[in-house]
Amino acid sequence: MIKKIVIIGLFTLIIGCGYQPIFNDQTDKFSIKTITSNNENTIFFKIKNNLKRYIDDQNNTNTYDLIISSNSNILTKSKDKKGNPQTYEIVVVVKVDVYKKQTSFSGREFKEIFSYPRNENKYNQKQYEKSLISDLTDKIIQDINSYLIAISQ
Repeated sequence: MIKKIVIIGLFTLIIGCGYQPIFNDQTDKFSIKTITSNNENTIFFKIKNNLKRYIDDQNNTNTYDLIISSNSNILTKSKDKKGNPQTYEIVVVVKVDVYKKQTSFSGREFKEIFSYPRNENKYNQKQYEKSLISDLTDKIIQDINSYLIAISQ
């Protein structure tokens, strides 16, 4: 009985406070005309594939051109006494320059960093690094989507 009262009370509070999901009823108020890059790598293609849903929407007044620079670096974070790497750090950096009507409108750099231990099996380590780059790129894609929605309002 108390459980039902608590659930009804929480439900009433949530509805009463004006809670709305962030991306539920939000229409996109922008479109992307072109997406270009000076270095076409897997990170760029993954971002471009995600942003395709915004390309050439004729109903929007905010039309942007994007220039994306992306790269990833794997750095040695720590070494053992013999000088062999023990810990690595992977850094994924994406710089997005937004142009509106051929003039620079906005720009931002997105960066994700992750540290991980060395794996004895080189093949497994390379696969793990590819997986990490993909996961970090997914986080950056979410940030880019939020950024584009924010600047279009």
